[in-house]
Amino acid sequence: MRNKGHTQLVRGGQTTQHWTRMATQVVKYCVTAAAAVYAITLIILVVRNYEVDKAWLTGIYWLAEFNVEQKGSENLQLRFFDLDGQRVTRTTGQIYADQDLRYIYELYSSNAYRFVRISFIPAAMTVVIVLAIFVLVGRSLKQEEHIRGARLVSPRDLKAWSRQK
Repeated sequence: MRNKGHTQLVRGGQTTQHWTRMATQVVKYCVTAAAAVYAITLIILVVRNYEVDKAWLTGIYWLAEFNVEQKGSENLQLRFFDLDGQRVTRTTGQIYADQDLRYIYELYSSNAYRFVRISFIPAAMTVVIVLAIFVLVGRSLKQEEHIRGARLVSPRDLKAWSRQK
């Protein structure tokens, strides 16, 4: 066995590479599951707590605020539907000065940030649950030694199995 050192190097490299790939798959699955749960939770919170017309007004107010504060453009006219369903045209300065629209904007914006934070809770729980499942399955597989689907047996068990056939 002149090449025993090289063989050990190659086998060690293959084992390490295999472990790294499998660990990467576990992490990828955890991140994907957590992202899906996060997105679903955030969508549910938004759909259950927001009214579409007020969400549009929040966007209109943000546009007005951006134009007034960042661009200094108070005379840009925006057309939108107000809370009564009437199509109105107002300048960004008028929208920016409207206290009712500011209140809706601040309420919806603070809720959005709160929903973003709340959505992390089920996502983190998903990671914990997925990792726990992987650990439990790993422990159950540890009881029986397997390599690529084949069960390892002792020479004595192999002889006994051969005699039965």
